[in-house]
Amino acid sequence: MKTYDVVLKRLENRIVQTSNMDQYECTFQVPSFIMGEPMFALEDCMLYLYMKLHRNGYKVQMHPPNLHVSWRRYDDAPSSTPLPLSHIAPSPAPSVPLPLPAPVPLAPDLRMENAWPKSSKKNSLSLEDLVYRRQHEI
Repeated sequence: MKTYDVVLKRLENRIVQTSNMDQYECTFQVPSFIMGEPMFALEDCMLYLYMKLHRNGYKVQMHPPNLHVSWRRYDDAPSSTPLPLSHIAPSPAPSVPLPLPAPVPLAPDLRMENAWPKSSKKNSLSLEDLVYRRQHEI
């Protein structure tokens, strides 16, 4: 979560900079890694950022690896000041990992066992024969 908070801080800085230019939306590319920080799952980080921003009233669209963030208010005059994110306490990591989608079975002709031709005894070469042919370019 500490790494996600580093990314969140970068996103917050981007929002403030964009807001200072009288704009009401921005796109942020979530980095796949940060030097000096532990590796993290990009999808989990994007979900963390989405939840933090959405809870604080931002409109967020996910277009991996990008987040499109809007703080435009349509009910009254647009506000150029986004809500601060620093007062939000970090949420705990989910105790149960999210389920992965079921794998899609491949057609019989696309399976790995069909990727290489079947070898027969008379056509197969030993490792020594392959090394010799490679060295002598036969």
